[in-house]
Amino acid sequence: MSTENRRVYSLPIIESSQKVQVQSAGQLQSMLGPAIRGIVARRWKNTVCHHTEYEQQTRWKYCKGCEHNSTCSYGQIFEPDIPAGVHLLGGNKEAPRSFVIRPEFPLPTQARVGQVFEIRILFIGEQREPIDQFWSHLETAFQNRATGLGHDRVKIVPIKGTRLDLARRIQLSEPTEGEILSKIEIHLTTPLMIFQKDHNNEKELVTRPSMLDLMRSGLQLLGPLFRCRGNPLPDELFVTLKEMASQVRMLESGYKSWSQHKRSNRSLQEWDMQGIIGKGVYGSVPVSLVPWLKAMGQIHIGTHRIIGAGGWEVRA
Repeated sequence: MSTENRRVYSLPIIESSQKVQVQSAGQLQSMLGPAIRGIVARRWKNTVCHHTEYEQQTRWKYCKGCEHNSTCSYGQIFEPDIPAGVHLLGGNKEAPRSFVIRPEFPLPTQARVGQVFEIRILFIGEQREPIDQFWSHLETAFQNRATGLGHDRVKIVPIKGTRLDLARRIQLSEPTEGEILSKIEIHLTTPLMIFQKDHNNEKELVTRPSMLDLMRSGLQLLGPLFRCRGNPLPDELFVTLKEMASQVRMLESGYKSWSQHKRSNRSLQEWDMQGIIGKGVYGSVPVSLVPWLKAMGQIHIGTHRIIGAGGWEVRA
């Protein structure tokens, strides 16, 4: 198939970053996405939710089924409903999140006054309002004396004039047989958390992901994303991409285990997030797979992607 005849699939994205400065010392976790998400989401929901504070803690602790969800800025970002008339395949019962919060990783676990680090967010869409609202809620939340990061309530403040926004489109073409790269490297920029069922049908972390593992997990996100935006990917495209990925060989695994304790203030549950960090080297990679791999790493895949997990860079 010629380049001119290949169908192109497009996703608009906005990447935004801002530097923040630590105002009080204390212990932090190396992956701050969960804490940032919790603080901003709580402030955001309290500001825009139609329900009373009591109802938010009881009947409407979660937004699924709320009649206001389709017009609520919080619901659309953090707990979106599947659009009317859209049927997601593979048993998906939730719409994919269009927002990723990805603070600099890894961060030193001891925060010191004056320390500067960057918070990056990604929004899949063209509206700038969610980006503006995120930064506004972040700044306002930390003005509350009781708000802070971790047990030590570490304070941060955005540094004026450091915000950068970049709007562009991810363009993906139908893959074709052609040039083969001898090797590429997948460098994880944040912990990757993808799972499979073991022989006892129990969920287990994939610690040495093959190219097929990465492609399958990425398509589990891209498929619903395009379908919810009214531009579903054709079934034969999934087949082609997975067949091509299955032919790629792993040459070297530099992945290693990673974990971090997590506590949900909403559900009051605690657990250890499990993932991998590092890099993998893969050989005999079709050139036409590379844009798909780059896009998947850019928008993050796998479990906990909204809090920054599952990002990577492709290096040829």
